[in-house]
Amino acid sequence: MAADPFQAEALRERLTRARGLLLLFAYMGVLLLLVLSTDFRHEREIEAIVVRLGTYPDPLETGDLPILTVRLPDGSIRQLRTSWPAVNRCETGSSITLLQLGSRLRVGLRGCNPKH
Repeated sequence: MAADPFQAEALRERLTRARGLLLLFAYMGVLLLLVLSTDFRHEREIEAIVVRLGTYPDPLETGDLPILTVRLPDGSIRQLRTSWPAVNRCETGSSITLLQLGSRLRVGLRGCNPKH
């Protein structure tokens, strides 16, 4: 039996394609890390009071999304667009844990603490 003369060339092509795919996945992974990474070390927790829980229309027209109006410890009022799981236990007057990075605010992992 004679060896296939094109076997080495086919193997080389498969290895080149595999390297290309690996490079593409590595590039996408780095981009994903850069886009999604947030420097959590410098965020600080602040407690705010929920003044109002409202909704705004979803830009993708899949329903309404929640918007929280909160009073910060310095007395200022801010509105936060968030998700339904983040405001699960929220009601007017309940306290909520927010994470602050500069002037940016987002709902913390604990979310709302209902009134007792």
